[in-house]
Amino acid sequence: MNDLIQTALTGWHPLRIVYLIIGILLMVQAAQSKDMPFALVGGLFLYQSIFNTGCCGMSGAFRANDKSASQTSLEDTDYTEIK
Repeated sequence: MNDLIQTALTGWHPLRIVYLIIGILLMVQAAQSKDMPFALVGGLFLYQSIFNTGCCGMSGAFRANDKSASQTSLEDTDYTEIK
């Protein structure tokens, strides 16, 4: 539970604030017009802004590995002579 509170309170950036504003506006519109699709989309935007997630979830997107960490020097390479 403490991790959820920590996630909600830290790491705020401009896009996260935009998601929060859009979510609040859609939820207000849904309450005024009593329209469920607006409420669902507004809830999605609020969820993304509060818990800092995206459409893929946390760390759901592929990231290439750091090339410098995977490369070794030539001195560390073992060679076998084939005749």
